[in-house]
Amino acid sequence: MATWYFYLDATGNADGTSEANAYDGTSTVTLPDGSSDVCRINNIVAVMPPGDILYVKKSDDEITWHASTTTSVQANDGPTAFAQGYGPVRIIGYGSTVTDGLRPTINMGGTTWRLERRSALVTNFNFHGTRTSDGIIRINEGAVVSNCRIHNTNSGSAAPAIGVYDQGNIDRCEIISDYSITDPSSSFSASALYIYPSTNSTVTNCYIEARNGANGIWVRRRSGSMIIANNIINVNLDVDGAGHSNASGIRVESYGYLLAGTIINNIIHNAENGIYMDRYSSDDRSAGSIIGNIISSCAKAIDGDDHYNAKINALDTAIDDPITSINNIFYANTANSFLNSERNPLYLTSDPFVAAASKDFTITGSTV
Repeated sequence: MATWYFYLDATGNADGTSEANAYDGTSTVTLPDGSSDVCRINNIVAVMPPGDILYVKKSDDEITWHASTTTSVQANDGPTAFAQGYGPVRIIGYGSTVTDGLRPTINMGGTTWRLERRSALVTNFNFHGTRTSDGIIRINEGAVVSNCRIHNTNSGSAAPAIGVYDQGNIDRCEIISDYSITDPSSSFSASALYIYPSTNSTVTNCYIEARNGANGIWVRRRSGSMIIANNIINVNLDVDGAGHSNASGIRVESYGYLLAGTIINNIIHNAENGIYMDRYSSDDRSAGSIIGNIISSCAKAIDGDDHYNAKINALDTAIDDPITSINNIFYANTANSFLNSERNPLYLTSDPFVAAASKDFTITGSTV
């Protein structure tokens, strides 16, 4: 396991072995795997051996990500660095000391980073870019993106900030999309964040802001599971007059196709549909759970296809394992839950937040 440094303002020999001699983003040097190339950050992370750490120091200038990069899984990647050449790769931003949690800024431009290293960690960065379709960052294989701001500033094309695949995990991040769209119901790309789970993907403790009409989270149809927990999902913000009002907080493309999926303890605000469950074909195997969410100021708090309640006609099939929806809290919605399985709902008559209009979703102590 080796430790490397990247710093745009370094003045040493740029071999990456210390802060003084950090990779400077411009010099042609030996990279962590022994190859020779310009020490741009995307070139470095593409060749880091298992178990290595890259510390990235905050500079006055933004760091440029020069090309779309796939960091593919390597044989010795994994959660534990039990010997030299084994373990997770870690890319960690900092300001003055490597543990201070300060965030360098990375300009992704129109590129994307596909992070496929098992148990990899990316933490303490501000990312912004304009990549369309699949987002600025796409993660899977047990990788974690933590304490980052990921902002897709493309307002004119379907442009999510991040895609969470397979066993990808995102935690304690701000996820923002500027995409302006009248109807975001036809594509996962019309969302700030999308999940495409073949195993278990998680989105936890994040602030998710979909401006101008994009959905907050889109869960794509795939036979895996997901956990969406403890997030604030704030949608339909009108920015510079480009706003629309048809976005959902969470849109599940087919809850009936997931093997399981939990939506728990989130705040969902200002959506056309707080949670919307589409139906695809005759999918009927869901064991999903919607628990303890606060859904406020939505046209419909929980809505979807009637398939999730009962048979519609003789040729239809009710879902085998009904959605569990319990202990949800509703405030100032035009309509609340459509689910027959809704249990123990709480209907508030006063605003539970300190100042939602200014993005302060602190819960008032006497309300909830």
